Amino acid sequence: GFISVECSSDADPELEALNIKGKIDQILSELRQTIKNLPYAKVTVNNPYILKLALCGPLNPEELRTIAKKQIVPQLKNVNGVAEVSIVGGKEREIQINLYKHRLDGLKLSFQAVAAIVAAQTATITGGDISGDYKKYSVRVKGELESIDQIKNIGVPVFSKSDTISVPLYTIAEIKDSYKETREVARFDGKNAIGISVVKKNKNGIIAVSDSVHLLINQINRILPSGTTIHTVLDQADSIRDSVKKISVNMLLGTGLIALVLFILLGSWRIAFIVALIIPVSISITASGIQFLKLTFNPVSFIAIPYAASVIFANVIIVVESILKNLNGKNATKESVVHCTSEVIKIIITMVLFNVAVFLPIIMAKDITGHAFKSLGWIIIISSVVSAFLSLTIIPLTVSKIMVSHKGSRPVRILSIISSVYMKMLRFAIRLKYGVVFLMIILLICTAYFFFPQTAMMLFPSEDSGIIKVSIKMVPGTTQHEGDRTIKIIEDKLMHISELKSTFSTSDSSKIYTGTDFIDITVLLNDKKTRRKTAKIIAKDIRLLLADIPDAEINVNVFNPTGTQGSGSDITIE
Repeated sequence: GFISVECSSDADPELEALNIKGKIDQILSELRQTIKNLPYAKVTVNNPYILKLALCGPLNPEELRTIAKKQIVPQLKNVNGVAEVSIVGGKEREIQINLYKHRLDGLKLSFQAVAAIVAAQTATITGGDISGDYKKYSVRVKGELESIDQIKNIGVPVFSKSDTISVPLYTIAEIKDSYKETREVARFDGKNAIGISVVKKNKNGIIAVSDSVHLLINQINRILPSGTTIHTVLDQADSIRDSVKKISVNMLLGTGLIALVLFILLGSWRIAFIVALIIPVSISITASGIQFLKLTFNPVSFIAIPYAASVIFANVIIVVESILKNLNGKNATKESVVHCTSEVIKIIITMVLFNVAVFLPIIMAKDITGHAFKSLGWIIIISSVVSAFLSLTIIPLTVSKIMVSHKGSRPVRILSIISSVYMKMLRFAIRLKYGVVFLMIILLICTAYFFFPQTAMMLFPSEDSGIIKVSIKMVPGTTQHEGDRTIKIIEDKLMHISELKSTFSTSDSSKIYTGTDFIDITVLLNDKKTRRKTAKIIAKDIRLLLADIPDAEINVNVFNPTGTQGSGSDITIE
């Protein structure tokens, strides 16, 4: 069986995991019967790694892992916003205690009793809590022994009819300082390495955490032994920066096109400029609100930006159209502008309340849905409120100042032509209302049948990230030696790709709930500006190169940081 513990979304995962593990160790130490150490897994929802690093150098695997575990990982965990740092690869020290059966029988000791005594001496238990005015600290009693000599001298009580004596552990067991069985391997560009994965906290931004980690890495690289370096294999912040840059450019282009269309239709460059300026101002205020709420932008929340821009534009246009229509060539006095604006206040407020009613339940949800879509909901709500406020204040004020009169001109004739065409289409649709309804039903069915299944794929279109993920599922029971040989064969084949920059390979046979070996290879390509082929075409070439690998199920996908296939699961198990 197993025990599942669920924490609230605002809880500190590191503190809660520390307290839970400490309480489990305390309970096990208090139990009289012999119980082996219980394995546990920490599951983080929607919090995949943001950085994957590789520590390489001329040192042996034990020294590399020691540097990573003792020097690099503690410093990375102290970076603001880092939730977890895990390592893979290298050799890990292990103290092996091999009991002598004949000596145990002579002293009437059982294997379970000795194991319980050693476990009690090496367990870390919770000693209590210290509460302050604002914080509560968990106090832990460290029970790990510092040297092998201390382990050898652990006292094992031996009970007799007349007395109880304690014998040193080394008298009943062979104690060796050795290594754990190698069950995971990491390689960078064909050389042994230590893989380091960095996971951020939910409330921190990817770019800020990534910048802080890279600043620390540059400092660590200066003090590492000669030839030993930390390489960046994958950085999720790069895709975020690229997305922000593209969105900024598209927003500027969209704003310019909106201004041009309004100038053509309304004939006033001043009004066109003001209306176009409202959109980036509203988006900037919305971004400030998201930062104030300590939320972060993610691939899902980016979807809300175009929708927010359309809401802003609709609110502004409704007010402008009402003012221009009611003026009809009259002077734009303050009283007339206020009267024109008052006619659309209910419409603007209704649109805002509609968005609030739709997205507020999503924000208030406490499950995975609320966690994933919280930023999206807040972006739409804040932008709706901000655009409504600006539309009902700045737009009327500006129009009353810069619009002396509204005279008929060519742009008005354009609007008249559009209005005339629309009215003809509307009259035609009313005459054939049953036919129009039937046609709409047919279009709805066809759309749902042919296009709706593709919506999930089109929501996050693939992009050329320059990273290809190769996942290999080996047959059950594959040895580590065979897995290493398979990795080397694949790496040799990948060297034939001219666009290849570097590779990072990991092999893990300790996956939870399965005994199947898995091999993951991250293929880094040269910059797409210097490549003749796209990542998608190169992925097809890799599939052909690896088609003859025996006893393996191979999946090759272009890594897409927006969340489609190849980007990693939304749930990570450590």
